[in-house]
Amino acid sequence: MSEYKYAPFGGGLDLQSQTMNMPVGRLLVAKNVEQKRTGGYARVEGYLQVNAAEITGTGDALGLHVFNGKIYVFRNNTCFEGDLPTVSADDATFSTEAFTEESSNIQPKIGSSTPDFVQCVTANIDGTMKMYCTTGVEKAFSWDGTTCTAITTGMGDDTPDHCIAHHQHLFLAFNTDTGSSLQFSPIGDPEGTWTPVTGSGEIRIPDKITGFMPTPGGDLAIFSRNTIHILSGTSSADFVLANFREYGNRSGALRHTTQQMGSRLWFLDDRGVTDLSASQKYGDFEDAVISHLITPKILQYKSSAISSCVIKEKSQYRLFFENGWGLVFTFENSELLGGTELNYPL
Repeated sequence: MSEYKYAPFGGGLDLQSQTMNMPVGRLLVAKNVEQKRTGGYARVEGYLQVNAAEITGTGDALGLHVFNGKIYVFRNNTCFEGDLPTVSADDATFSTEAFTEESSNIQPKIGSSTPDFVQCVTANIDGTMKMYCTTGVEKAFSWDGTTCTAITTGMGDDTPDHCIAHHQHLFLAFNTDTGSSLQFSPIGDPEGTWTPVTGSGEIRIPDKITGFMPTPGGDLAIFSRNTIHILSGTSSADFVLANFREYGNRSGALRHTTQQMGSRLWFLDDRGVTDLSASQKYGDFEDAVISHLITPKILQYKSSAISSCVIKEKSQYRLFFENGWGLVFTFENSELLGGTELNYPL
């Protein structure tokens, strides 16, 4: 009688275990496949390639943001606006109709300078849903679909690098060689006058800010390259900056790698993909690296990280790198099921 043995596929890419001792179901190679939440692997899905020939201008895409059913693509001092394309899962590119209207009045530029990244966030701070953007080479600006408004903070070099909306304030990060200035707007009025009289304020951060993310408890996690700070409070009257408890190790995030999924905050640190989780005790945070099995890939790619996202319906955290490669981490009930690789053709 034949004997059968069930071998479930799962666990993702494993570059650490010895081949003969590797747990059943893990992979030695995992290109353009993803760990399924229900078990097993499937071809990676969830992205479409933009055909650069359909967008006039030159250079790399500096940012892409979806706002009010429109897709915005920033490229070489110009922003293109168009309807979200209707495509099937098998289509390889967006249709030309996706980029039919040039929104020249929201060009991300100052003089002849060109940013290396355009960051945008959608929020209702002043009673109107708007898109807020920073470029690092000009003033932050808002866009409501019709009008672009520059945001003046009063900084000598008014060129913020990062932005986020938090408790009806717009927060902007200004990075310098000696650290960062974290500025926040008057409550409910990011386009107003930024002075202590109107309720705006400034917090000094000793390291360069690399990203923001609200915590499940209502605080704001401020990520720097080598530190993490937590901002509590809801306005200038009670904002309190508390140092992150590091448990003897320096911990920080690479730029554009911070994401929230459910009650978890994920980011890429020098040690790998890390989960910053709040404990029941206020202000007590615990960090845990979850990418040990693919540490060689982390070491290979980390210096070229350029972006990240979460795919909520797949419970995935994705990282993207300059060379066209990416890493996909799939979770179930906040537990890592496995990590795999994806590759975008350049």
